[in-house]
Amino acid sequence: MAINVEIKKVADDGRLARYSFMSSTGEERFLIVDREAERLWPDDGLENFEYNGAARALVKGWREQGDLPGRARHQA
Repeated sequence: MAINVEIKKVADDGRLARYSFMSSTGEERFLIVDREAERLWPDDGLENFEYNGAARALVKGWREQGDLPGRARHQA
């Protein structure tokens, strides 16, 4: 199964950032990042292939840029 997930930052208070991404059914989902704890999770608790792709894109951008990116994409 191919995956193409694009995420975009929708909120950021300096500690917590919130990103949106789309499910394969077209529903908007959200991912939360805690900078201090260096932890991220889906706000709906569903850790599936779409979430994993969004998380990979985010972590890759975070490592490359040294901060959370405004947008990121994962294709596999």
